Amino acid sequence: MRWQGRSVQTPAASSSTPSRSRPLRGAKGRRSSRAAHQPARLALLATTINCAIAALIRDAGTPTVEDRVRALRSELDVAGLTSMTPTLELAHAFHQAVLDDREALTDTIARLRAQTRDGTYAYYTDIVHFMAGLPLPADHPAPHWLDGEVATRARWHDLVTTRRDLLHVRR
Repeated sequence: MRWQGRSVQTPAASSSTPSRSRPLRGAKGRRSSRAAHQPARLALLATTINCAIAALIRDAGTPTVEDRVRALRSELDVAGLTSMTPTLELAHAFHQAVLDDREALTDTIARLRAQTRDGTYAYYTDIVHFMAGLPLPADHPAPHWLDGEVATRARWHDLVTTRRDLLHVRR
């Protein structure tokens, strides 16, 4: 080993027995190590999927989005990260709103309502209605928006119309 132009002999290099930075482990130790790293792997996968969802939003209105949404749905299901599915559906709804695909939006809203039935992310259904310029269902309990429903609706719908203008999508 060289350090500042001089040869330096490390203890491991001078010893006749090989040195290990960590002790040998049996099969049980390796399994334990894998289990300890599982939360980190899931966090990394969740971060990767969040980036993929952001890319869907960036690419809304383009032909590749549908296949990528299907692949991400499968990946979330297999990984057990189903709590991220409403966010994926929201991104998918943005894509559908940009394309003004009312039939697909109806299906996405139904899936989103089923996924948010417990109240978690329930406001996502409102956002989808706002993006698409659709009225809220009469039976839907509306959240209290900080700037009011009219301003919030306009902001979300403006995102869609701006994206349409950028892509020159015809309605």
